[in-house]
Amino acid sequence: FMSWGAEWRIPTAEQMQELVDNCHWTPVSKNGTNGFLVYSKVNSNSIFLPLAGYKTGHQSKGTERRYCSRIGIYWTSSLSDDASMSHVLSISIGGDEDLTGIVSMGYNVRTDGCVVRPVCK
Repeated sequence: FMSWGAEWRIPTAEQMQELVDNCHWTPVSKNGTNGFLVYSKVNSNSIFLPLAGYKTGHQSKGTERRYCSRIGIYWTSSLSDDASMSHVLSISIGGDEDLTGIVSMGYNVRTDGCVVRPVCK
């Protein structure tokens, strides 16, 4: 557990959707890590989001993350209508040679271990 402090939080589903809609998403391999360079269409801001995989269910405690370097599932702070699920940003690529990218919003069960990308207020 890590405390980020009062200035930091997890983005909402609406904020992640704005990122999807208002940015150019370029799949890349940066320093040996697959991910996306995300460039704003509005200003010159950019961010690298790595494909860090995920863990499934609470029974997977201590197991390896799955699909590292192929998939990244990022939590939002927004729950779905079914409180057992949360909205997520899902990013993926075809492979090391095939950097075809897919970026979408979706849902994931809250027992999975997904990536957190905090933002500052």
